[in-house]
Amino acid sequence: MIVESLEGSVPCTSCRATAQWHGVQVLLDDDTPRWDTGTACPACGSGMAACGRELPAGMRERMLTEHGRAVLRLEPSARRPAVMRVPGSGSASG
Repeated sequence: MIVESLEGSVPCTSCRATAQWHGVQVLLDDDTPRWDTGTACPACGSGMAACGRELPAGMRERMLTEHGRAVLRLEPSARRPAVMRVPGSGSASG
């Protein structure tokens, strides 16, 4: 399993106070991509969670900005490596 995560703050959708935001992208052992996000507002207790397979564009751009691109180096014996691909990011190097 491969995991990347983000944290930040966003306005609460209920009271407009500052809410905590967390986002995670995971490549599961069966090569299935998954993302999850959640917010929690300490002021009013409101929260929200969402998940899916295709990473939302804004979250993808922020992952690249904060974590950079990864370089994949394979051993000659590697047959089917699991890779999180970022659509539109150009060619892979390795």
